[in-house]
Amino acid sequence: MLFVLIAVAILAVIVNFIELLCTADFPAIYTAILTQQDLNLITSHTYLGFYILGYLTDDSLIVGTGVLVLSAYGASRMLTQAN
Repeated sequence: MLFVLIAVAILAVIVNFIELLCTADFPAIYTAILTQQDLNLITSHTYLGFYILGYLTDDSLIVGTGVLVLSAYGASRMLTQAN
């Protein structure tokens, strides 16, 4: 069980690092490129909407996969098998 907790902690740090890049660097670069293109307001907001949609889609897939796995196997059953 200790190994599982350490592995989960390491995975959480890695995921948070990747999420930090997605929430800090990529949006700043993306909006800077949009600004340089001198697009009109509707086109610029459309591209921002596509970016947000893509960002939410991958997060939704990850959460959905976790929910499906936990509902299929049962979180309590997984914990009791680890002991």
